[in-house]
Amino acid sequence: MNNALAEYGALYQQHPKDLQIKKRYIQLLIVGNHIEQARTLNDEILKQSPNDQDALVYRSQMQISWGDLDRAIDTLQTVVKNDPKNSLAHFALGVAFERQGTHIEHAEAEWREALSLNPDNIEAQRALAGAAMRLADMTTLQNAATENDPVANLVRRWLWPPRSG
Repeated sequence: MNNALAEYGALYQQHPKDLQIKKRYIQLLIVGNHIEQARTLNDEILKQSPNDQDALVYRSQMQISWGDLDRAIDTLQTVVKNDPKNSLAHFALGVAFERQGTHIEHAEAEWREALSLNPDNIEAQRALAGAAMRLADMTTLQNAATENDPVANLVRRWLWPPRSG
């Protein structure tokens, strides 16, 4: 992670006007928990383009990390309304609902939508499988045991790890 941050940091310094590099760097900063640095760069984007959907999602991810869940949910619901195919927004909205602790069904619905938009979203797969296991949701776990469910392989590995030897 530190190498990726350093590489993208250097790349951003070389190309400070390249919006895609800046956004990727912000994502890495958030994942690496360098929230203040990410916020500074993200605020620059939002100052120039207040409706930039990516930057709004990044802001909501920071709000989630600060525990400002109501604002994160408001922001993400706006993003999803304006960009219903934004898989990252649906995933982050699920995280915010889960962290609230009272809307797990909303969280699961958002993670499912994120997966329908991007079946390779491993974070949404893990979140759904984890929620099903915590809730002892046998229907979801049984469905996951079939090839038709996007979390199938992940749940199978958790429930039935390969035997060594």
